[in-house]
Amino acid sequence: MGTAFSAQAGPQVTAQAKLPYLSGGRVYASATLWGPNPIGTKLCVYLNTQHPYYPDITVASGCKSFTAGTHKVSTPKPACGNMTTYAAVVYDGKTKWTGSTPYKLFC
Repeated sequence: MGTAFSAQAGPQVTAQAKLPYLSGGRVYASATLWGPNPIGTKLCVYLNTQHPYYPDITVASGCKSFTAGTHKVSTPKPACGNMTTYAAVVYDGKTKWTGSTPYKLFC
């Protein structure tokens, strides 16, 4: 009689970046990582603002190690800014997933 088991070599990497939103005078960017994923999986979230002459500028960022969940970052609302959420899942030093949202204007 045989034994059945499964081994997971890396994260499942099912994640979603969410459109930035305004709450209490701050702009928030968030992303959700569904799991379970191996210990050591990190979800990194970046709130970027569009610049007319240069690449996007990161105005808030952060990474959290967990097997599943939502991570968010925020910054005070600008006078006017076109913002996007960019997120990445990192495991064992390698990027396993990236995603971003369309831009949303905050004025």
